[in-house]
Amino acid sequence: MNQELYFIGLSVQEIHDCRILKEKKPGSRLGDGALALKLSPPIPAKMYGSYRKKNISQIIFTPHVLKGQRHIYGTVFCPHDEFKGQLNFDKPYIGTHSVEDRGLLCLSKEEAKKQIQNLEDFKKRTHVLIFREKYRTCKIIKQFSIHNHKNYYIAEFDPPCTGKPYNNKKKISKIVLEINEFPGDSGYADPDIGAEAFFFDESVPFGDSTDPMTINLQGVDMGACIGPPGSASRREQQRRRRLRGS
Repeated sequence: MNQELYFIGLSVQEIHDCRILKEKKPGSRLGDGALALKLSPPIPAKMYGSYRKKNISQIIFTPHVLKGQRHIYGTVFCPHDEFKGQLNFDKPYIGTHSVEDRGLLCLSKEEAKKQIQNLEDFKKRTHVLIFREKYRTCKIIKQFSIHNHKNYYIAEFDPPCTGKPYNNKKKISKIVLEINEFPGDSGYADPDIGAEAFFFDESVPFGDSTDPMTINLQGVDMGACIGPPGSASRREQQRRRRLRGS
């Protein structure tokens, strides 16, 4: 319980020292157990909702995947302000906590720094973007924040796609991606990273942050993903195997 751990929220992308306050063993109603964590420094309130007034120093973390013994992926639940400090696992979270993020627990400071570096390296690679069942080569050309969440990126892809179905007379070659998974040790965790894809108004200039209305975000694929070169051929082989088996 006193083991030093290090927490990274995908939309925050900063390292927080943490310790385990309580633990719910696997087999709970959440399926994979849960950990109540104390964070230092706290996560600023604005990161997880403009309605919050108090910084977030305690979270509930529900592990999904154990990666060896170095880091653990999971979902982040945050208590509403009026329920801060109430960490009774026997009571339902609905109404007292909200899902706010994907998170990563690291067993060493070195591993946490490595995961932050993975997020930096992710922006420098050539990727295969898969959305609307089409495969396109792409590069990340910008990272920015929406509502203080830092897991938004603009990807420039080739070949472009027609904008006619979206009331756009021009070809579209840029897309906004909200990634919902961490890049893994090789740059990819799955190895593909799940993402939500949006078209946006490229004529609107903006800096490191904006909001959906300003750039006219239009959702085009909630099940998009971005992966390493070769991802397209691997997925195509899987698709053909499924067709042969049907």
